[in-house]
Amino acid sequence: MNRKAISTILSVFFILSFVRAACAPKATPTEPPVAETAAPVVTEAPPAMPEADFAMMPGGFLERALTGEFSGTTVTVDGAMEGNDPDGVKMDRSVAQFEELTGIN
Repeated sequence: MNRKAISTILSVFFILSFVRAACAPKATPTEPPVAETAAPVVTEAPPAMPEADFAMMPGGFLERALTGEFSGTTVTVDGAMEGNDPDGVKMDRSVAQFEELTGIN
């Protein structure tokens, strides 16, 4: 056999393997999950967040920062933007708003 025939046979074999794997039935658990009895969860009211004029994902680090969890922390940002560049001006404004809302320096 020549190389072209071998590569064609191998290609067909791999394609059929992928099709078979995709069509295989999903595995079912052998034992049903055990129901756990949990104590009632007492949740505290979350700290008040300042009003922000941007969207954020709930439960993320930004939400935690807005509640003051990281207040007093210092973050160093390194970049090539300068204050007189239009993008640098936008960055400076964003950083100032971030510092004001979160308490992070």
